[in-house]
Amino acid sequence: MDDSRFKTGLCYEKLSPGYGLDQDYTIKAISQYQQFMDDYPESDLRAEAEKHLSLCREKLAKKEYMTGELYRKMGYDSSAVISFDAVLENYQDTSFSDDALFWKARCLMKLKRAPDAKQVYQLLIASFPESPNAQKAGKILAEMAESGK
Repeated sequence: MDDSRFKTGLCYEKLSPGYGLDQDYTIKAISQYQQFMDDYPESDLRAEAEKHLSLCREKLAKKEYMTGELYRKMGYDSSAVISFDAVLENYQDTSFSDDALFWKARCLMKLKRAPDAKQVYQLLIASFPESPNAQKAGKILAEMAESGK
C-alpha cells in the first residue's frame, strides 16, 4: 500500500519536462514524495523516495539558477540577485548554492553595493571553503581590501 504514493511521485516525475519548461509536475512529484515519507517513515522505499526528491529539488534549483544567469547575462543585475536569492532561500541543499552565492556577489558589485557583496563573498568562503568559487571570492576580497572597499 505504501508503494502507491511513491509510484504516483514517480509518475509525476516522469511527466516533468526539462528544467526550462513549466515545473508543475516536478512540484507535484515533490509533494507526493514528501507525503509518502511523512505517511510511511519506516518504508523500505524511503531511501529511494529521498533520492528522487533530491533530484526533483535539484531540477527546480537549476531552473531558478538559470533564470538568474539569464538575467545576469542580459544585464538585469537586480533581477538576477532576486533569482539567486530564491536559489539560496529555497534550494540551499543543492549543488547550485555556491554558484548562486558567487554570482549574487558579482551582481551586487555591479550594482555598486560593495558592502553587501563583501558579506556574500564571506558567506561563500565560510559555507563552501573547498569550492573554486570560494578561492575566487578570497582573491576578490583581497583586492577589495587593497583598494579600500
